[in-house]
Amino acid sequence: MKIAVKLVKDAGVEITEDGCGIPELRQFQQCLAEYQLVVHNYGSKGRDVYFKGDNDAAVRHEN
Repeated sequence: MKIAVKLVKDAGVEITEDGCGIPELRQFQQCLAEYQLVVHNYGSKGRDVYFKGDNDAAVRHEN
C-alpha cells in the first residue's frame, strides 16, 4: 500500500470517489517512464485497449 500511495503522490494524481481517467493515466505513464502502461476495458476479455502509453521502447513484462 505504501508503494501505491508514493506513486500517486509522485505522479501528482488525485484519485476521487469517481476514480481516474486518461489524464491521470498519462501522469502515471510519465512517472513510470521505463514502462509502457496498457489498460484494458473490463469485461472485454482483454481485447479492447482503454489506454496505451507512449513508451514503445519499454521492456515488456508479461504475467
